[in-house]
Formats: sequence, C-alpha cells, structure tokens
Amino acid sequence: MQALNIFAQSPNNLEKFSIKDQMPYDEIYSKKRGTYHIFEAGVSLEKINEWSLEQDLMFHTVNGFQIIPQLCFGIGIGANILERKAFITPYLDLRGDVLSNKKFTPFYFGGYGYGWITPKREDTEHQTFEEEGGLFYQYGLGFKVKNKLSQWTLSIGHFSQEASFKTCWINSPDFIDEREVSYKRYFVKTGIAF
Repeated sequence: MQALNIFAQSPNNLEKFSIKDQMPYDEIYSKKRGTYHIFEAGVSLEKINEWSLEQDLMFHTVNGFQIIPQLCFGIGIGANILERKAFITPYLDLRGDVLSNKKFTPFYFGGYGYGWITPKREDTEHQTFEEEGGLFYQYGLGFKVKNKLSQWTLSIGHFSQEASFKTCWINSPDFIDEREVSYKRYFVKTGIAF
C-alpha cells in the first residue's frame, strides 16, 4: 500500500522532483572557470612511400587555466619520438570547446614551442656530432566526452618539429655533413582531462 501511496502524490510534488533540477547539465558537463589538466598519448604518422608508413609515439601533458569553456590557455610539455630521436618540447597551449554545456562536444587546440633532442649522440674517436632541436607547432580538432569528474578526448591534427644535425670526421676535417630537417607529421591522440 505504501508503494501505491508514492504514486498517489499530487502533481505539484512530482514536478519538484526532476532529473534536470537534481543534476543540472551545466554543473555536470562543463567547468565554467578554473584550472585544467590533460594527459594524452598518441601516434604520429608519416608516409614514407606507397607501401610504408612511419609511426612514432608521442606523450603530452598540459596544465592551464580556463577563462570560459571556449577559451583556455596553458603550458604543455611533450615527448615526441621521431626517427628514433626523442624531442622534449615545452609549448604554449590554446584550446576550447565548441559546445560548452553538452556532454559530447568537438574542440579545437593549438600549440607553439621549442623542442630539444635528448639524449644527444656522443662523440667517437672518428666523429663529432652536433644535434639541435628547433621550433615546434601543432594544431587540430577533437571530440570530447564529459562527465562530472573527468573528460575523455580523441583528437587528430598536424605538427611540425624543426631540427639540425652536423657531423664532422676527425680524419677528414674538410668533410662536414650538415642537415636541416623539418619533421611534419599527422597524429592521432587520446587522453583524459580534469
């Protein structure tokens, strides 16, 4: 009988108990203002020839401040493996959500910084090496799924990393091999944000 009495409540009482009132979407799915933290892992891709694709790993973390959901600034650091060389890259991060108060939203992002090569090759008794990093930038689009405590992200984009290499042969001091390299890669990343 008590169960029947629950459903026999007046319509005014039922209106007060609504999911929207108990769990407003703005509070659950969107932080209005404050700090944000992101960790992402992914794969960068470069087409070598018609049949092969160069694949390297990348790991990025970003800490920043959200002014509004559509505009966030931060500082990131990335570890990008490119042709068996590790680049450590601090960069400025800019990003934002397209739909601020929805559980599912696309987002944009971009970054600009400088990448260092580490560890550098050690000199030998026959050769000396100079390896320098260079400017780094990235941009792309992604898709985000939000819940109350965290957000899952999936993104695609493009990045560029400059570098220079110089090799000298001790027995042939006139012969110096110098190369300027610009790594340009597409990437896919997934991560979690708080």
